Order: sequence, then C-alpha cells, then structure tokens
Amino acid sequence: PSHDMIKEMYSESQLFKKTISFVKANYDSGYLILSAKYGIITPDQLIEPYNERMTRNPSMEVELSIRKNVCDYKKIIAFCGSDYVYVLRKVFPTKCIVEPLKGLGIGKRLQLLSEVYQQ
Repeated sequence: PSHDMIKEMYSESQLFKKTISFVKANYDSGYLILSAKYGIITPDQLIEPYNERMTRNPSMEVELSIRKNVCDYKKIIAFCGSDYVYVLRKVFPTKCIVEPLKGLGIGKRLQLLSEVYQQ
C-alpha cells in the first residue's frame, strides 16, 4: 500500500487547504492535525489513506495519541469540527481549548476563511 503525505491526502478539501493557509499566516507555533484514525499527526507524517469520521468515542489509540502529543500545550486553538473538539475536551477536560470557528458549518467556515485570508 502506498503512503500519502497529509497535505496530499487532504488536497481535495478546500476547507482543509484554507484552514492551513490561515493558520500558517496567523500563528507562528506551527500546527498538528487530529486524525479520526491516527490521532495526532504532523503535516509531513506519512500515513495510510483512510475514510473514517471522528466519533465521540474514538479508539483508545486515538485518545492515547492526543494525550501523548498535546499534553504539554497550555492552550489548544482548534479549527476542527465539533466531534473533534468534543474528543479533545474529553481527553483534556481542564485544558484551555479555543474554537475560533465554533458553530459554523462548512460553508460558513469556507466563506469566513476566504474573506479573512484575502485581506
């Protein structure tokens, strides 16, 4: 089986591309990706392609990956959907988790990121 880099795997997703462009332009700290299958992954990590959605009860491996890779951060700025944020809060109930796009559907997220990034 072939491996794809994260940026190639999600290259069809306009929301993913616009979110990454926004994060790179506005945050110096870099970013991590929360995968429904693998947990926390880096942008250049090689993974097997998959077709899974995050559930509110992810696998133990996903929860362990989150705990291991995010435990040292005091604040998480999450640009992911509500099920992903639910899992982050489940793993870290007392950690500061900020959701800049909270409550916005995919269309509204795309519109906002497009408008903000063009400026």
